[in-house]
Amino acid sequence: MTHDAQVSRRAFLGGAASVAAMAFIPAPPAPAAVPVVEVAPAVATAKPMFGFSTHGGVWEIDFPTRDAALKAAREYHGDDDSFEVGEVRRIRMHVHGELNEAAADALINGGEVFDHLTAYLADCNQDADFEGELSEAFTRAWIADHEDMDAQCRAAISAAIVRAGDPILATQVAVSDPRKHDLSDEIFEALASDDTLQADLHRIITAWVDKHDLWEAGHALSTSNVEKHFAIMPAPEVPA
Repeated sequence: MTHDAQVSRRAFLGGAASVAAMAFIPAPPAPAAVPVVEVAPAVATAKPMFGFSTHGGVWEIDFPTRDAALKAAREYHGDDDSFEVGEVRRIRMHVHGELNEAAADALINGGEVFDHLTAYLADCNQDADFEGELSEAFTRAWIADHEDMDAQCRAAISAAIVRAGDPILATQVAVSDPRKHDLSDEIFEALASDDTLQADLHRIITAWVDKHDLWEAGHALSTSNVEKHFAIMPAPEVPA
């Protein structure tokens, strides 16, 4: 039996395991509403990998063929367990979402702005985080240059605050003031609707993703090609 719908690993496994936590310090609070990324065939690379479900809903992956995954699954499960064999495709992550609004939220929450933006980006791409690969790649890249990236993001936000008419706040933000900022509704709305800020942050984050080659750091399960294999029931004993 095959599944025809193509959904995320999270939906496929019924929420059995959440995405591995980002190792950012301090950890920014997650947004109240997390955007969901649709895994479309157009963004998947042509060459698939294969895997099988183990106990507890965890998948073993990176088999070159379906037959190789099936053989490994039978060795793992024996005849007593049901399991599934599926296709795993490496997909491109996306730099999208309301980065300017996320930046405004970052100022309100305090701390390093780039922490918040990177965690927001990870949340936007969480359905590509098959077993935490994307989170791990994000963490390595964040450790490498988060201070420089924070300065770049703050410069873009500071310029937007100047455009919104608050040069004092702009100066505080530009010098990496980590405290929580009590933004007025006017300033928050100005930042959240600033198309120039959105474009600037998109450019900065995209360059960071390019630099660390993060576009294909995640995995997602293509459930349109998942097959269910049932346990082999022993034949009933025939009375003598």
